[in-house]
Amino acid sequence: MSVPYVVSLLYQYADNLAFLLLAALGLMIILGVIDVINLAHGELIMLGAYITTLAYHRAHLPLPVCVLLSVIGVGAFGMFLERTVIRRFYKDKLGALVATWGISLILSQGMLLFFGPSLIAVPLPEWTLSYAGYSFGGYRLLLFAASILVVLLAWWVFYKTQFGVRTRATMQNAAMAQALGVDTRRIYLYTFAAGSALAGLTGALYAPTTTIVPLMGTTFVDVAFITVYFPQNVIAHVNVNWLSPVKVRMTLIGGEQKMLVWNDLEADEKIKVYDKGVKITNREDLHELLVSYRSGDVWAPKVEQTEALQVELQYFIDCILNDQRPFNDGVAGLRVVKLLEAADQSLQKRGRIVFL
Repeated sequence: MSVPYVVSLLYQYADNLAFLLLAALGLMIILGVIDVINLAHGELIMLGAYITTLAYHRAHLPLPVCVLLSVIGVGAFGMFLERTVIRRFYKDKLGALVATWGISLILSQGMLLFFGPSLIAVPLPEWTLSYAGYSFGGYRLLLFAASILVVLLAWWVFYKTQFGVRTRATMQNAAMAQALGVDTRRIYLYTFAAGSALAGLTGALYAPTTTIVPLMGTTFVDVAFITVYFPQNVIAHVNVNWLSPVKVRMTLIGGEQKMLVWNDLEADEKIKVYDKGVKITNREDLHELLVSYRSGDVWAPKVEQTEALQVELQYFIDCILNDQRPFNDGVAGLRVVKLLEAADQSLQKRGRIVFL
């Protein structure tokens, strides 16, 4: 592997890392301090991109000034949201989730009504660097440097300033901090404004690199990603994204011999079986494992097109008539409820493993 190729890979990693740092930082600050999942964070990023684009094309302002306006504008809008909406749901996490989701719909659909399906993009600054036949965008390198700078600035604010001390005290024990004279309501206000301003900064900086559309914010926030570990080395991954503009209803089961894919959106071939997998050979003479990839045929068994609810009701009636225990009885339902409660506990514990 040549050095120029490694440099190219590092450039791509830095580009992706810069966006993840900028997009997630504001969301993490709001979640960490206020303990509110802001489903409108993607729309705040979109709002920052819109402010930058409109200021650049209609007010003919320089790009740095447009970025500054986006930070101030989205931060001020965040303060307005906190005072009028978010503050009412600090003790109702589910209510805050629904409220921020409603805000995201209002923002995306409002932008669609007022400005149409898209805007003319901000031209990308033509800064390029060349190395051993590879070309690198100077603006994207600037974004990476800006992301590192913003993270360091956030660390300095939270750990080296009086405001940061009061914010961390509020985050750890709001009642005790308030008893010691900390204005926790003002801390929440400034924190939500700061998280919103960081979202505006993200949208402003990435406005020259992406298509400006009202629904661009829906691609930034996933609702849930759950990993469940079962006995006998069985692992299940559940990815739920109810704000995604792309509808996906798919289940993939990978076994030792075959793989099965169920796609509810397929009209005819809803189930496909893939003869794919890996073969592991233990060569004792070499004291190592040899892994080879196996790829075979694909076939789709015929599935009768019936109404799912009708089949479920008929199965329920047959179990009653034949005095049989259904596989989806109350015990199975209780297991599902316990699993959902464990997922909620893991979310409250910042993603820690919860044992059942």
